Amino acid sequence: MVHKLESINTKNLLKWLYWILIFAVSIMFVVLSFYFINFHGELSPSHEQWGAFGDYFGGTINPVLSFLTLIALLLTIILQNKQLEISSNELEATRQELKRSAEAHEKSELSLQLQAKALEISARISAISHLLGQAEDTIRSITSYQSGSSQEAQRNTAAKNKMELTLELRKLYEQLKSFDNEKP
Repeated sequence: MVHKLESINTKNLLKWLYWILIFAVSIMFVVLSFYFINFHGELSPSHEQWGAFGDYFGGTINPVLSFLTLIALLLTIILQNKQLEISSNELEATRQELKRSAEAHEKSELSLQLQAKALEISARISAISHLLGQAEDTIRSITSYQSGSSQEAQRNTAAKNKMELTLELRKLYEQLKSFDNEKP
């Protein structure tokens, strides 16, 4: 019986309620049949006999109908509990899926931030490389100079700029290397 109660669904519940209804109607038919068989099916104009008939009918049918109503109520409560359990499980699964989705979104956001930072550093490296090339060209173009001339000052400034740009380029390269450790 417990196994049958566990397998109740809406379709089975309707089947059970249908059989309970058929059983209740059958019981009423049997009670009426006993009465008419016992009293030969005659209808009386007497109020006392109708009162006795009502007492007989109500006294025999009401307990049976009350019991069948209780069974039907218990069956619907069992079905509602099962549906509540299913809803709770689906809610928990939805909660877990939302959690996974939020975690994936956070990882995606972090990756996009790292990518934007890497692109910014890459653009700065490109600009510094271009400036290094210009400094190198300036240094090469000044091949001979006299001590204390403006060309010597230009060459020294270009060499100093090249050194600073090289240091900046190394710093940026180190930042790019650190992104490898930060990636999710």
